[in-house]
Amino acid sequence: MLVAAGCGGTEPEPTATPLPPSDEPVSQPVTGTANIESIQILLLESFPIQVNARLRGVLPDGCTNIDQINTEKSVSEFTISVTTFRPADAVCTEAEVPFDEVVALDVLNLDAGTYNVTANGVSGSFTFDVDNRIQEEPEPEPEPSPTTEPSDPESAAITGIVWHD
Repeated sequence: MLVAAGCGGTEPEPTATPLPPSDEPVSQPVTGTANIESIQILLLESFPIQVNARLRGVLPDGCTNIDQINTEKSVSEFTISVTTFRPADAVCTEAEVPFDEVVALDVLNLDAGTYNVTANGVSGSFTFDVDNRIQEEPEPEPEPSPTTEPSDPESAAITGIVWHD
């Protein structure tokens, strides 16, 4: 009679090894484009004239912030792009949050004319009646420096009154 003997049993089950904590968020942050509701062009009383674009709009929730404001200038147009940033896995209010941003436009040395400003699809414009340049004053001609010897000895003369006490 044969008897088979063995170590019966099952192999131990592997245990899950916990992952070390990470500084990286579980999901990616949400970026987008700001919802601009209105644009107001402000011409400041100065010369050369300074121009600001006042942008008003709403952010979708309490965690979303303005991320970047970039301005590009072409011949007669300014294009402003406003992007937003919302942290990943943020818990926040779902109420819209209004914003009001003022963006300075680089208008120095622009010619007289009408210029369009577009911010995330909302447009406005402004007009310069004159060129927006700093008028440089001509440099005064230097006065001749006095010399010890006249350049033409025959044309030299001394005039005036001598007082003696």
